[in-house]
Amino acid sequence: MEGNFTERVRDVILFSREEAIRLGHDYIGTEHLLLGLLREGQGIAVKILRNLGCDPQKLKMALEDTVRSTGGTLTVGNIPLTKQSEKVLKITYLEAKTSKSDVIGTEHLLLSLLRDDENIAAQILQQGFSITYDAVRAELEAIYKGKGTDPSKKGSGAARRDYAQAIVEDYARTVAERGRRETRPHKATRADEYCRDLTQKARLDLEAGRRIVGREKEIEALARVLCMKRKHALLVGDEGVGKTAIVEGLAQAMIDYDVPAALFDHRIVELDVEAILTETPQWFQMEDRMRKIIRSIDNREQVILFIKDLNVFAGRVSVKRQRFLSMLHYVLKRGGLRCIGAASIPRYDGFLRPLVQLERAFQVIPVQPPPDDETLAIVTAHRQRLESRYECTITDEALKAAFELSVLYLPDRRPPGRAVDLLDEAGAWVGYRHARQRGQALKAALADILAQLKKTKTAKESAVQSQQFEDAARLRDEQKEWEQAKADAIEAWHDEETEDVIVDEETVCQALSEMTEIAVEAIRAREAVPAPSAPDEAEGEDDASEKGE
Repeated sequence: MEGNFTERVRDVILFSREEAIRLGHDYIGTEHLLLGLLREGQGIAVKILRNLGCDPQKLKMALEDTVRSTGGTLTVGNIPLTKQSEKVLKITYLEAKTSKSDVIGTEHLLLSLLRDDENIAAQILQQGFSITYDAVRAELEAIYKGKGTDPSKKGSGAARRDYAQAIVEDYARTVAERGRRETRPHKATRADEYCRDLTQKARLDLEAGRRIVGREKEIEALARVLCMKRKHALLVGDEGVGKTAIVEGLAQAMIDYDVPAALFDHRIVELDVEAILTETPQWFQMEDRMRKIIRSIDNREQVILFIKDLNVFAGRVSVKRQRFLSMLHYVLKRGGLRCIGAASIPRYDGFLRPLVQLERAFQVIPVQPPPDDETLAIVTAHRQRLESRYECTITDEALKAAFELSVLYLPDRRPPGRAVDLLDEAGAWVGYRHARQRGQALKAALADILAQLKKTKTAKESAVQSQQFEDAARLRDEQKEWEQAKADAIEAWHDEETEDVIVDEETVCQALSEMTEIAVEAIRAREAVPAPSAPDEAEGEDDASEKGE
């Protein structure tokens, strides 16, 4: 049915969702559909309403006064239709069939809204504006016969031509839309919306002097697998070992032409799996979107698709995981699309390995934690990025402390990710503390100014109410002076030089104490703590619970 909607009706449905968000509602009701129809404003339905003496602006105000805004804004990605709204959209098909129309226009949506007397939109139209189903149907029949009424000029030939032209435009837009589906840049932008260009990121990192450290063996193995015609690469390792860093290292090597000639001028794009799962809660929607994204990438030349969270598809889509993985296998076995996957060891053993056909399409590259000296070098390489993010200076002692303390107190995580996370936490902790201190200093500096400004505003309002306009004018000028003093104080606060924010060993100990709730004294003394359960066992339990779903 959706394929029969005109472009105007599609816009109305989109506008109705935006109207629901604007009013702070977590549903799309018939009142939102009518608001969307009024917001579109150019369809035949709006022209019919005007002919029947209904002012669209007054109707909009009546709708908003009836449903009333909740006073908040909605930020959820998916807003469901109410049962009445679903019923209205289904009835539009019958209305179009009754009108002997091949497409569903805004006039059919208006008729469908009025067909059921129980919904809010129909009640407001009937009771407040005397717009009934029979009146709209009669006006539409008159339009089809070229005898549509005009509120000011009944029987006007200009009005008949206006309505006929509107019908032709609606139908022409629908036909043109169908003809452009294969040629418009819709497919190309769909992949760009859910993909991140790692090659462009690698180029920017190299220009900024940020180069991936270590992992030469894994990067070489990855490049070698991608040169094979019938194999795709699958990086398998624990969380935090640096699987994404290996792919970014390959992208940097491709820019430097430090790869086989078969990979020259290729691009690596990363698929944002979480965005797809968040915006498509229904399985059939996700399957359709994934098919279109992969097809659009497959049509491009010299593009390598990186699915970072292949295990997320396998783990979270518990009912349809085999269907998705079978679809992915069908795309990969043709050999047109080069793919890099990444998965944790439990996910690979639990879901990917049993699918023999898909498992054969991938060449597994095991990723082990790097040795200690390489881990320390990787942590050091992240210094510039963290210093730029938190506007701080990280000392060499802090780097060494982050590495040593993460080994002792974060054994449930894997290097180098655990050391980088600890250093990131330390930078965020000291940055927040410094920002809070500066904010308190600004608050103290503005205390007297804000008090005087509030006092002046209150006095001015009292003078206006008592009609003492000369005093009010004087107080207005005084208020402007205090507002200028406030702006000057804030500007001086921004311009004043601040002391450098230092992330040292003590800062790392404090941040680790916040993360683990271990006493700072124990951390300073490097006292050992009992090791938690192994992550593989914990993840295995999660996998077992998912298998039982």
